[in-house]
Amino acid sequence: MFRTRSTLLIAVALLMITAGTATAASKVLITKSSQVKNGSLDAADLSAKARKALQGNAGPAGPVGAPGAAGAAGARGPSDVFVARPAGVNTEACPGGCAPGTILRTLAVPAGSYLISATAEVAPTTFVANALRNVECDLTREDTGTFQRSVHLYRAGAVETGSDQSTVQVTWADTLPTPTTLQLKCSVGDVQYYATNARITALQVGALTETVK
Repeated sequence: MFRTRSTLLIAVALLMITAGTATAASKVLITKSSQVKNGSLDAADLSAKARKALQGNAGPAGPVGAPGAAGAAGARGPSDVFVARPAGVNTEACPGGCAPGTILRTLAVPAGSYLISATAEVAPTTFVANALRNVECDLTREDTGTFQRSVHLYRAGAVETGSDQSTVQVTWADTLPTPTTLQLKCSVGDVQYYATNARITALQVGALTETVK
């Protein structure tokens, strides 16, 4: 009799616990939106599908912003210099004397735009007091035969001093579409002459702008 009453009490207790759990569960389960307090859910509480459904279409592009300040100027690019010169100081181009129109120096250069300068120190091999002679030097392109020329008057002194040489310079700005060889040729009237320190220097530049009038 005692065991029967104990078993009945346990069964009643279990029934009450189960009923209480069901009641509690029914209070937690959300079945309609009125059960949720406005503003209480975060985006993380929603499913991926729900979050995607909340995304609207992209709006129109905003206005272009004002341009920023100009950056600092970059460093100047490198330039190439090509030089043909004598091996030493006061080296004669043609020992014993040069004939009129002798090529004193050559310089091979690749295609590009250049500022070219050629110089030589010249004087007749035979001194004649107070003699006047035309000194002419040409800087010539071997590929086309075109040239830049410098001409001036050489005047000998009343007496020979050993320092009667005249320095001649030819300058040329030119663009070479293909590699070529530059030549420096000089004449001192129609007589033989000494020529020392003959050289050609070609400075390659990025761009060449010429003004022709």
